[in-house]
Amino acid sequence: MAGLAPGDVTVLATVDRRAGEPAVRETALGLGWRLLALPAAELARQNVPNPSRTVDGAVGTPSVAEAAALVAAGPGGTLLLPKQVCGYVTVAIARSAAA
Repeated sequence: MAGLAPGDVTVLATVDRRAGEPAVRETALGLGWRLLALPAAELARQNVPNPSRTVDGAVGTPSVAEAAALVAAGPGGTLLLPKQVCGYVTVAIARSAAA
């Protein structure tokens, strides 16, 4: 996705209530990525291009994928890939300003 290989990614970031799910943990571990669990309140503070009322109602933040990617990228990070639904998961990719 976004022209990146799995080795180009370093962090799998998600809302804290999802971070304990076996598939999430196994994916991060299997790919050698750090798993970053973020509270919904922190994600809700992120300005994202594609907020969702449905996600907000279910999780308590209008964005998980895009917001988590931006938090993981740190200050000045940019969204490379807006949220995309891939099977049963939604992903977004952001790049650190330091990259």
